[in-house]
Amino acid sequence: MISDDVKALRREYKEDRAGYRKKKYRRLAEAMALVVQLRGDAAETKAFYELADKKLPKVPGSNLRKNLTAALICYVTCAKSENAVKQVWKQARALDYLIDDQGVDPKDIATEIPKRGGIEAIVKAAAQDSPRRNRIAKSKKSKAEQDDWDELDTDEKQDLTTVTLQLNTKLLAEVMGVKASRRIKLICTRLDHDPSSPAVAEIQRVRRLKK
Repeated sequence: MISDDVKALRREYKEDRAGYRKKKYRRLAEAMALVVQLRGDAAETKAFYELADKKLPKVPGSNLRKNLTAALICYVTCAKSENAVKQVWKQARALDYLIDDQGVDPKDIATEIPKRGGIEAIVKAAAQDSPRRNRIAKSKKSKAEQDDWDELDTDEKQDLTTVTLQLNTKLLAEVMGVKASRRIKLICTRLDHDPSSPAVAEIQRVRRLKK
């Protein structure tokens, strides 16, 4: 199981604490490779959270369950203090940016981090890049598009049935990072019937609703 690999990596990290920066980058690369595997396996992701839940520190204003990468790095590196958790979030931000935005292969992360100036430099690049992309995306949405919603007739008393939705690995990680019983809103696109796939819709966005 992937969770066994995560535990093994945790043990190895403890033995390597006195190691060098290159070794730390290699461990982060190995951790990110496991994150990528978990993103594609909901059952393994659930198993990981069950394994790590009691080990993850409870730092005010920092919910590690919201980000699979941060949760796994925090578990593997045995981060406990507030400062250590802050470093975990920086590392997770940098790694997510390299994988999700820059298309870096996990096996290349160990060499890519120093090439880009280290974790801090990558985090700054991510902060500069993300707001710019968000503004561009928002500018493309017209008022009509935002308000163009048709209310479908629903009846909560009707019998429930099970349907299949498809989503990418990043969104899967977001969904699996939400605590059970927490309300979420899924924005989907209805798919044409495809005999080779049972999916009836594709999830485009996940939103956590206010309690």
